[in-house]
Amino acid sequence: MKIKLPFTKKEKQSQKNTPALVFDFGTESVKVLLCNYVEDRVEILDGAKVKYNLGGINLDQNFLSQNLVEQLSGPVKSLIDKSKNPVKLAVIGIGGLTVEGYTSKINYRRVNENKEITETEFKEILKRVEERADQIMRKTIAWETAESEVVALISSEVLDISLGGYSMATPVGSNGEKLSFVVYNSYTKEKNLKTIVETVKNLGLQVVSVTVDSYAVMRVVVDSQGESVSAVVLDIGAKTTDVGIIDAGRILGHAGLDLAGSSFTQSIAEELHKEIPEAEAAKFAFASAKLDGDIMKEVRGAVASDCKVFVSGVELVLKEFPGLSGIPDKVYLVGGGSLLPGIIAGLQSSTWGESGEYESWLRADNLLPKDIEGFVDLTGQLNSSADVPILSVALDSIDLFTG
Repeated sequence: MKIKLPFTKKEKQSQKNTPALVFDFGTESVKVLLCNYVEDRVEILDGAKVKYNLGGINLDQNFLSQNLVEQLSGPVKSLIDKSKNPVKLAVIGIGGLTVEGYTSKINYRRVNENKEITETEFKEILKRVEERADQIMRKTIAWETAESEVVALISSEVLDISLGGYSMATPVGSNGEKLSFVVYNSYTKEKNLKTIVETVKNLGLQVVSVTVDSYAVMRVVVDSQGESVSAVVLDIGAKTTDVGIIDAGRILGHAGLDLAGSSFTQSIAEELHKEIPEAEAAKFAFASAKLDGDIMKEVRGAVASDCKVFVSGVELVLKEFPGLSGIPDKVYLVGGGSLLPGIIAGLQSSTWGESGEYESWLRADNLLPKDIEGFVDLTGQLNSSADVPILSVALDSIDLFTG
């Protein structure tokens, strides 16, 4: 996969009014949006959510292509039939499925510092930078996760270029000795990436972009909150939580935490001595403040206990995250699990570190679609922090379709 530059446009499919399907593959379901890309915005026309059946994903979180095609073909056809124009293009977002992403700083020293940098030389430099960043990130992932499975590069993007200490859009035409690149790379299981792309292609669509949910959400946070923002972005899904980190507007990366919505459901099931489906219903009722009496008290106790474990897990991820010093002062929560009462309160009341050397996260809140610009929701249904990941994936690809 070729490295992307911040100062160059991706290859455009059309100038305006281009329909596309946006997919968000999670650990328990896939969400799909029917979008229309018009000039500088995305119109959301319709959507669907398909929960994987037992044949769609196995216990090791590995997808099974043919079963996925069978599950998605009906909902996808229904969405395509609602479009006024033929839908041939697809954008893919991936979240939670052992996805990792980090930024690294790569320094490059030129032999002839007095010679101007040509397009040809710059392409060769980028090639070497990409190879070096890939090597560093694969070693980091292997050390962090002890993952024996083969991982595949999802995307690679240059976030910043500097020459002699000065940031610039492109060094072509300049001279100097020391070039520095800040590069973001994201990875997932190779077998899953192949299966996901193959599935969408077998639905009769051309895949024009693959990205990571966490990265897309962090880009949205930087765009909406300002380039000086420092924050932790928690995408709380069904089975995993993606912990994304932004430091002074720079995306450091993201890592997975094996605590999420299903963990809370399991605890409620044990507390109430109920089966998982009943516990899941109780969890949603609790989130909607529709439980009464002793059951409300029992569920609240189970949730409070899990929230403490969850907050400790997030702290551990941050402590071990490469390149992070200190704790960002803001937390944004997205994903379906972020709707559970108690998580925000737990973050706000926690002190960090063995002796509480970090201040409490006093500013923790849900990121909502209304906080984001660049789209028009014609369905009127995108109003929850659970909708932010797939919406961010749709926005991240806007320059594929518009001028």
